[in-house]
Amino acid sequence: MVIEIKFRSDVIAITLCSDQLFVVTEDQVHLHSFPDNPERVAVVRTSPNPRGLIAVASSRPSVGGSGFVVPRGRQGTIEVHIHAYSGGRMMWIVYSAGCDSILAMKFAPSPI
Repeated sequence: MVIEIKFRSDVIAITLCSDQLFVVTEDQVHLHSFPDNPERVAVVRTSPNPRGLIAVASSRPSVGGSGFVVPRGRQGTIEVHIHAYSGGRMMWIVYSAGCDSILAMKFAPSPI
């Protein structure tokens, strides 16, 4: 099966995680269901992200959703997006990473 998805701006990064496809453009993250019946789930505006940095947490039914992290406008700050399946809406929080610049990000599995 070949799937073609078109975007209005350049695609900088793509991450496939569990049953979701994350596509990063300079100022947006496009979240698509994947691979069965691919459709857009959400488009989230972000601060300019020319490196296409993104970290994705797997979908886990026990926690009710999945999430991703992208850099935020102010240097050394990240934006955490949590996709809550109950109601299907995006919630976000902002966390200061406390550093000069962010070069990479990664979610670590929970020990629970």
